[in-house]
Amino acid sequence: MAEKNVIGLTIQDLKPSEAPTDYPPNGLYFVEESEYHGGYGISKSNLDKFNISGAAYKYAEEYGNEQTAPMLFGSAYHCAVLEMERFKEAYTDDKTKAFDRRTTKGKEAFATWQKTLAGKQILPLGSTKLIEDMQRALYENETAKLLLSEGVAEVACYWRHSERFKNCLGRCKIDYIRRGLVDKDKYILIDLKTTKDCGEKDFVRSVENFRYDVQQAYYIDGFKQATGKEVEAFIIIAEEKTEPFHINIFSFDEEYYKLGRLAYEENLAYAVECFSSGVFPKHSEDIKNLTPPRWRFKK
Repeated sequence: MAEKNVIGLTIQDLKPSEAPTDYPPNGLYFVEESEYHGGYGISKSNLDKFNISGAAYKYAEEYGNEQTAPMLFGSAYHCAVLEMERFKEAYTDDKTKAFDRRTTKGKEAFATWQKTLAGKQILPLGSTKLIEDMQRALYENETAKLLLSEGVAEVACYWRHSERFKNCLGRCKIDYIRRGLVDKDKYILIDLKTTKDCGEKDFVRSVENFRYDVQQAYYIDGFKQATGKEVEAFIIIAEEKTEPFHINIFSFDEEYYKLGRLAYEENLAYAVECFSSGVFPKHSEDIKNLTPPRWRFKK
């Protein structure tokens, strides 16, 4: 059933059993994590695979993406920042080594602990305290606290691309949406990142390595297509994973948006070509001549 949330956008609350076999062309939805990742539509993660090769995308679709330790930590962090009560219910530390299973008492204690794990994700020992400390530090940052207020978290966005891209379905999962700070008729899309170094110079490298510019352009265009609403800014809140948990908050200038859009459109065109032909190639077999990157010439 459609409902009005606090930012005034229509949200469909879809439970997995109620989810349709295909999604409407334009809309914002609450969708279970497994339903989102196993559902229809081309995501930014899919585009990252196509940026490598068609074969990389095909392999990931057929065999899945293994959840790495950083990915699990990131998911737990997002949950703690946006839904702390659910975090406490959904995640726990791996306390296996805390029990001496050579003794009867230790075995019994271990068995009792295992019974508490039903439905929970297990993190390396010490992770839950670390994440809770990071969450506390983040909300001590007044700008981050303001941005993560009066909005809605974990929203799936679906839209149809233009005829140029065969009207294929696009999708993204937005960490947090709120009304604009400057223009209340526009919206701010917020993304949470954990990082080793959130200093501006180092984080620009992360933007390039992880294609965050592609993400912001894809999310902005998708949101506008899905809702008909304008975006005031796409903002990244980046927090370091070690004390004192430095935080930096970044937006993107127009040049970064243009570069990100060009990149995702190139990936999308290639994806459509692969889907249309049914061929998902690896890298070309041509010999490639390497040249030094520009930074090698800097003194």
